[in-house]
Amino acid sequence: MTRAACDEDPRTEKERRTEGITKMKKLLIPFSRSQRGRPIIYWTFTLPVAFENAAGAMWVFAPLLPGIKHLHSSAVFAEYLNLMLAHLGYPQYFKFILGPWQLACAAVLVAPRLPRAKEWAYIGAFLNYSSAFLSHFFAGDRPEIGAAVLAALTVISWALRPSDRGLVESTPVRNVRAMPWISAACILLLLLTLSFLWLPKLPVP
Repeated sequence: MTRAACDEDPRTEKERRTEGITKMKKLLIPFSRSQRGRPIIYWTFTLPVAFENAAGAMWVFAPLLPGIKHLHSSAVFAEYLNLMLAHLGYPQYFKFILGPWQLACAAVLVAPRLPRAKEWAYIGAFLNYSSAFLSHFFAGDRPEIGAAVLAALTVISWALRPSDRGLVESTPVRNVRAMPWISAACILLLLLTLSFLWLPKLPVP
């Protein structure tokens, strides 16, 4: 494409490289060009996710803190968390695995920059909420609307993150040639085959 053609249609190349994110931004915030309103919109979707993760960590750590563990509210939080874990079929120690990661997620989301850590925080938050939704589903509960809403807020916050909070754009998936995808599929198939052959052989009862 010549330079004159690029000047005539300056959005073509950008839309080709970031088509998915651009469409999401247009769908969510048609007025996203406003530089003043954009940070407000971003934090509107981000703070609930950060707060929920901070609250989840507090539910785990509050019963362990001297002077707080004897409070009635702390005891209620601990009992509720224990009952919920038992209801969903998770071991009680699972909260001590999830709690620290939730605290780290909340800290990273509100911290400036740290783009790579933020990518991991968004992935972890989405996996947490989607897993919560599915856990309640398999436990026979009604659809967990709160978890679904938080998962959606996580995706929206990720899509609206400022440039200093995101990684440098790489080659779009649609521009990758077919051979790398074929190679990746072959490697995955090989790994699955090896894992099947690696299964332990138990004695037949």
